[in-house]
Amino acid sequence: MNFLKYFILFKAILSHWKLKGETGATHKRKTLEESVEYIKRVFNDYLQYGGLTQEDILDKTILEIGPGDNLGVALLFIARGARKVVCLDRFLCKRDDQQQIKIYEALLQTMDEKERQLIEAAITRTQEKIVFNSEKIQYVSGLSIEDAEKIFPGNSFDYIISRAVLQYVSDLEKAFHTMDLLLKEKGRLIHKIDMRDHGIFSSQGMNPLEFLTVPDALWNCLGAHAGKTNRQRINFYRDKLMHWEYDYMLFITHVMGQNQDIVPHKLIIQKGLDYSDEDIAKFNSIKPRLLKRFKILSDNDLLISGIFLVASKSFDPKFCPAFGGAKYRD
Repeated sequence: MNFLKYFILFKAILSHWKLKGETGATHKRKTLEESVEYIKRVFNDYLQYGGLTQEDILDKTILEIGPGDNLGVALLFIARGARKVVCLDRFLCKRDDQQQIKIYEALLQTMDEKERQLIEAAITRTQEKIVFNSEKIQYVSGLSIEDAEKIFPGNSFDYIISRAVLQYVSDLEKAFHTMDLLLKEKGRLIHKIDMRDHGIFSSQGMNPLEFLTVPDALWNCLGAHAGKTNRQRINFYRDKLMHWEYDYMLFITHVMGQNQDIVPHKLIIQKGLDYSDEDIAKFNSIKPRLLKRFKILSDNDLLISGIFLVASKSFDPKFCPAFGGAKYRD
């Protein structure tokens, strides 16, 4: 088993160089219809789980971390009346400009006249590409969220959002410190976080938690492009939000061993409904081999492999009223 594990890691390390520059290329293999559906689903998730209404978006400034190869989500926020969306990417993601033009055109077809007018003010279309009005949509590449305070002043953003990005941040402690500095009072953090191994071991039929047995020195040889995550579990995010005294909810999106996300996402998971005896057996078989910092976590914290984090900076009576301000309970 150890030989197989380290052989798989070695292949993943080599693949890092082949995949370099392709991180975030979500739309590369999607059809036009799939791209539009994906953008709208991501946007609607921010609204639903972030508790955002039309009024909440109006005239707000938003920081989107890791938008990847398409800025469609930013356009949808502009269409709903946001003042400005800043899209921050650590890496410069490759884009197919002709594909992007088709995606933006298809998005426009789904909007009413008022929304189209707001988007038209944010973009300039040519035959070659879409050019964004930086007063409405600003794209910044080559800068990580950890270092964003170098170019943005404190209290700059009403909302800081991301999807499947925070698990790749190498210094998550610093990232949360920076987000706290950049977020306005009563601002919200809205992040979907995938805490799985991204197929490194699980795609080979190995235990879904096998990646939590790999020593840090070896794990750090991987790059983010090869699927390396920071391996933080739900306890990190919960403890961090409690430390900053944020009002928060941690919706559970995925449980170890399951193929599909839990939809709708929920605050509490239940045996027999969200995970099975088979999942528990897999969990118990690997727990003795986990690194010490994972081994001491509660079973619940280890079973949870995906979350949708929603948090409000300081008390806000409007914070996710549909859920009564309930917080995650272990």
